[in-house]
Amino acid sequence: MIKKFLWIYALCLWFVLLIAVNVSWSAGMMMVGGGVGTAGGCDACTGGLIFSAYWETDSDITNGSPCGCGSDTTGDLTGAASTVTGEDGYISTTNGEDYYTYGITFPASGSFLAKISMVTHATGTEFFKFYYDNNNYLSLAAPSTSDLKLDYHGNATSSAATLNSDELPAGTDRWAVGRWRTGSTNPSIALTIYSVDDESQVGTASTATDLTAMTSIPIYIYVGNHSAVNGAVRIYKLKIWDTYDGAPSSGF
Repeated sequence: MIKKFLWIYALCLWFVLLIAVNVSWSAGMMMVGGGVGTAGGCDACTGGLIFSAYWETDSDITNGSPCGCGSDTTGDLTGAASTVTGEDGYISTTNGEDYYTYGITFPASGSFLAKISMVTHATGTEFFKFYYDNNNYLSLAAPSTSDLKLDYHGNATSSAATLNSDELPAGTDRWAVGRWRTGSTNPSIALTIYSVDDESQVGTASTATDLTAMTSIPIYIYVGNHSAVNGAVRIYKLKIWDTYDGAPSSGF
């Protein structure tokens, strides 16, 4: 009788131990990935992150796995922009004024991480743009062949960080990290791009020109080519923080 009791007791202990190990492993997996806050692999807009999008399935950034977050999660379509679905989904544009609109209030200081590709270049082609009017906006655009420019306009005063030479050749995916902050802290605006293959730095630029605060604050971001020129781009991922140091410099 005693042996039978001990055998049952040992079997119960084994089940308790097995459950504890599984719970511990699951909790550990939930902590992997820095900022991924749910079991579905979705980013949580906390700790300064205000927008995150992967476009795995459609323009709704909360769909797919991984998926993103934001105050406005469903993009409104203008023109012929489209989402190409899959494990590495993206927004695709073919002409000028092809973009999706999401509601986000522009932060006076902020940063972003984006995975982008120029498909067909036209001078002035844009990847995304916070826009109120021509005197108050921030855009990531290609001013000329193989260039990339983070362009800030506040109260009709402009400042930009521009990468030259061949840092953005057509058909090549790049990681882009941009930062900006109004006031007299320098650098005021910075832009760095990295290789997608090994995250090695391809080019970097910054400026010490003080950023003049916008007099009218954008409350939308246009993801895609908001300009009228017919350049084609892809935007695979986009994350935006409301702090200058929010975006990472590695581990994308």
